[in-house]
Amino acid sequence: MKAKEEIDVVAAKETADDVDKIRDILFGVQVRDFEKKFAQLEERFGKEVESLREETREKLDKLGEYVHKEVNSLTDKVYEEQDLRGDAIRKLTDVAQATDRELQQQISNLDEKTAKNETDLRSQLLGQSKTLSDNLQKKHDEIMSSFEKEADELRDEKADRAALADLFTEMAMRLNGELKIPETNNE
Repeated sequence: MKAKEEIDVVAAKETADDVDKIRDILFGVQVRDFEKKFAQLEERFGKEVESLREETREKLDKLGEYVHKEVNSLTDKVYEEQDLRGDAIRKLTDVAQATDRELQQQISNLDEKTAKNETDLRSQLLGQSKTLSDNLQKKHDEIMSSFEKEADELRDEKADRAALADLFTEMAMRLNGELKIPETNNE
């Protein structure tokens, strides 16, 4: 059986080779043309793909460079803006500190002036108070002196009660005739 199988295999090979030869005779030229055209298309397609690949790579490189430049530009602008704002903040801080120092100095000067004015005012009030007190004392002394003087004059000028009573009694007695006037000696 082996021999028969071998014969069948050899016969099948010869038949396949014959079919290939027949096919090659009938369609060989067309197949070769198709293969040649297909190879040319493959080659052209490969070149186009490579060209597109190269073009895409160049465009991506250019886009990368552009993005890199833009990012660098924006970064520089951000740093510049940050520096400007930092400078502005430092200037504002300096101005605020200078203003604070100036205000503290003005407050200190105002406190000193107020204390000096208060001391001067107290001194003036004390001086005026002493002057008024002295003037009041003088006026009081003058009034008291004048009052005492007037009182002394009134005492000197007015008759005292006992003398008036004696005088009225004497007058009443004279009018009633009860009183005799003593005679005086004029020698």
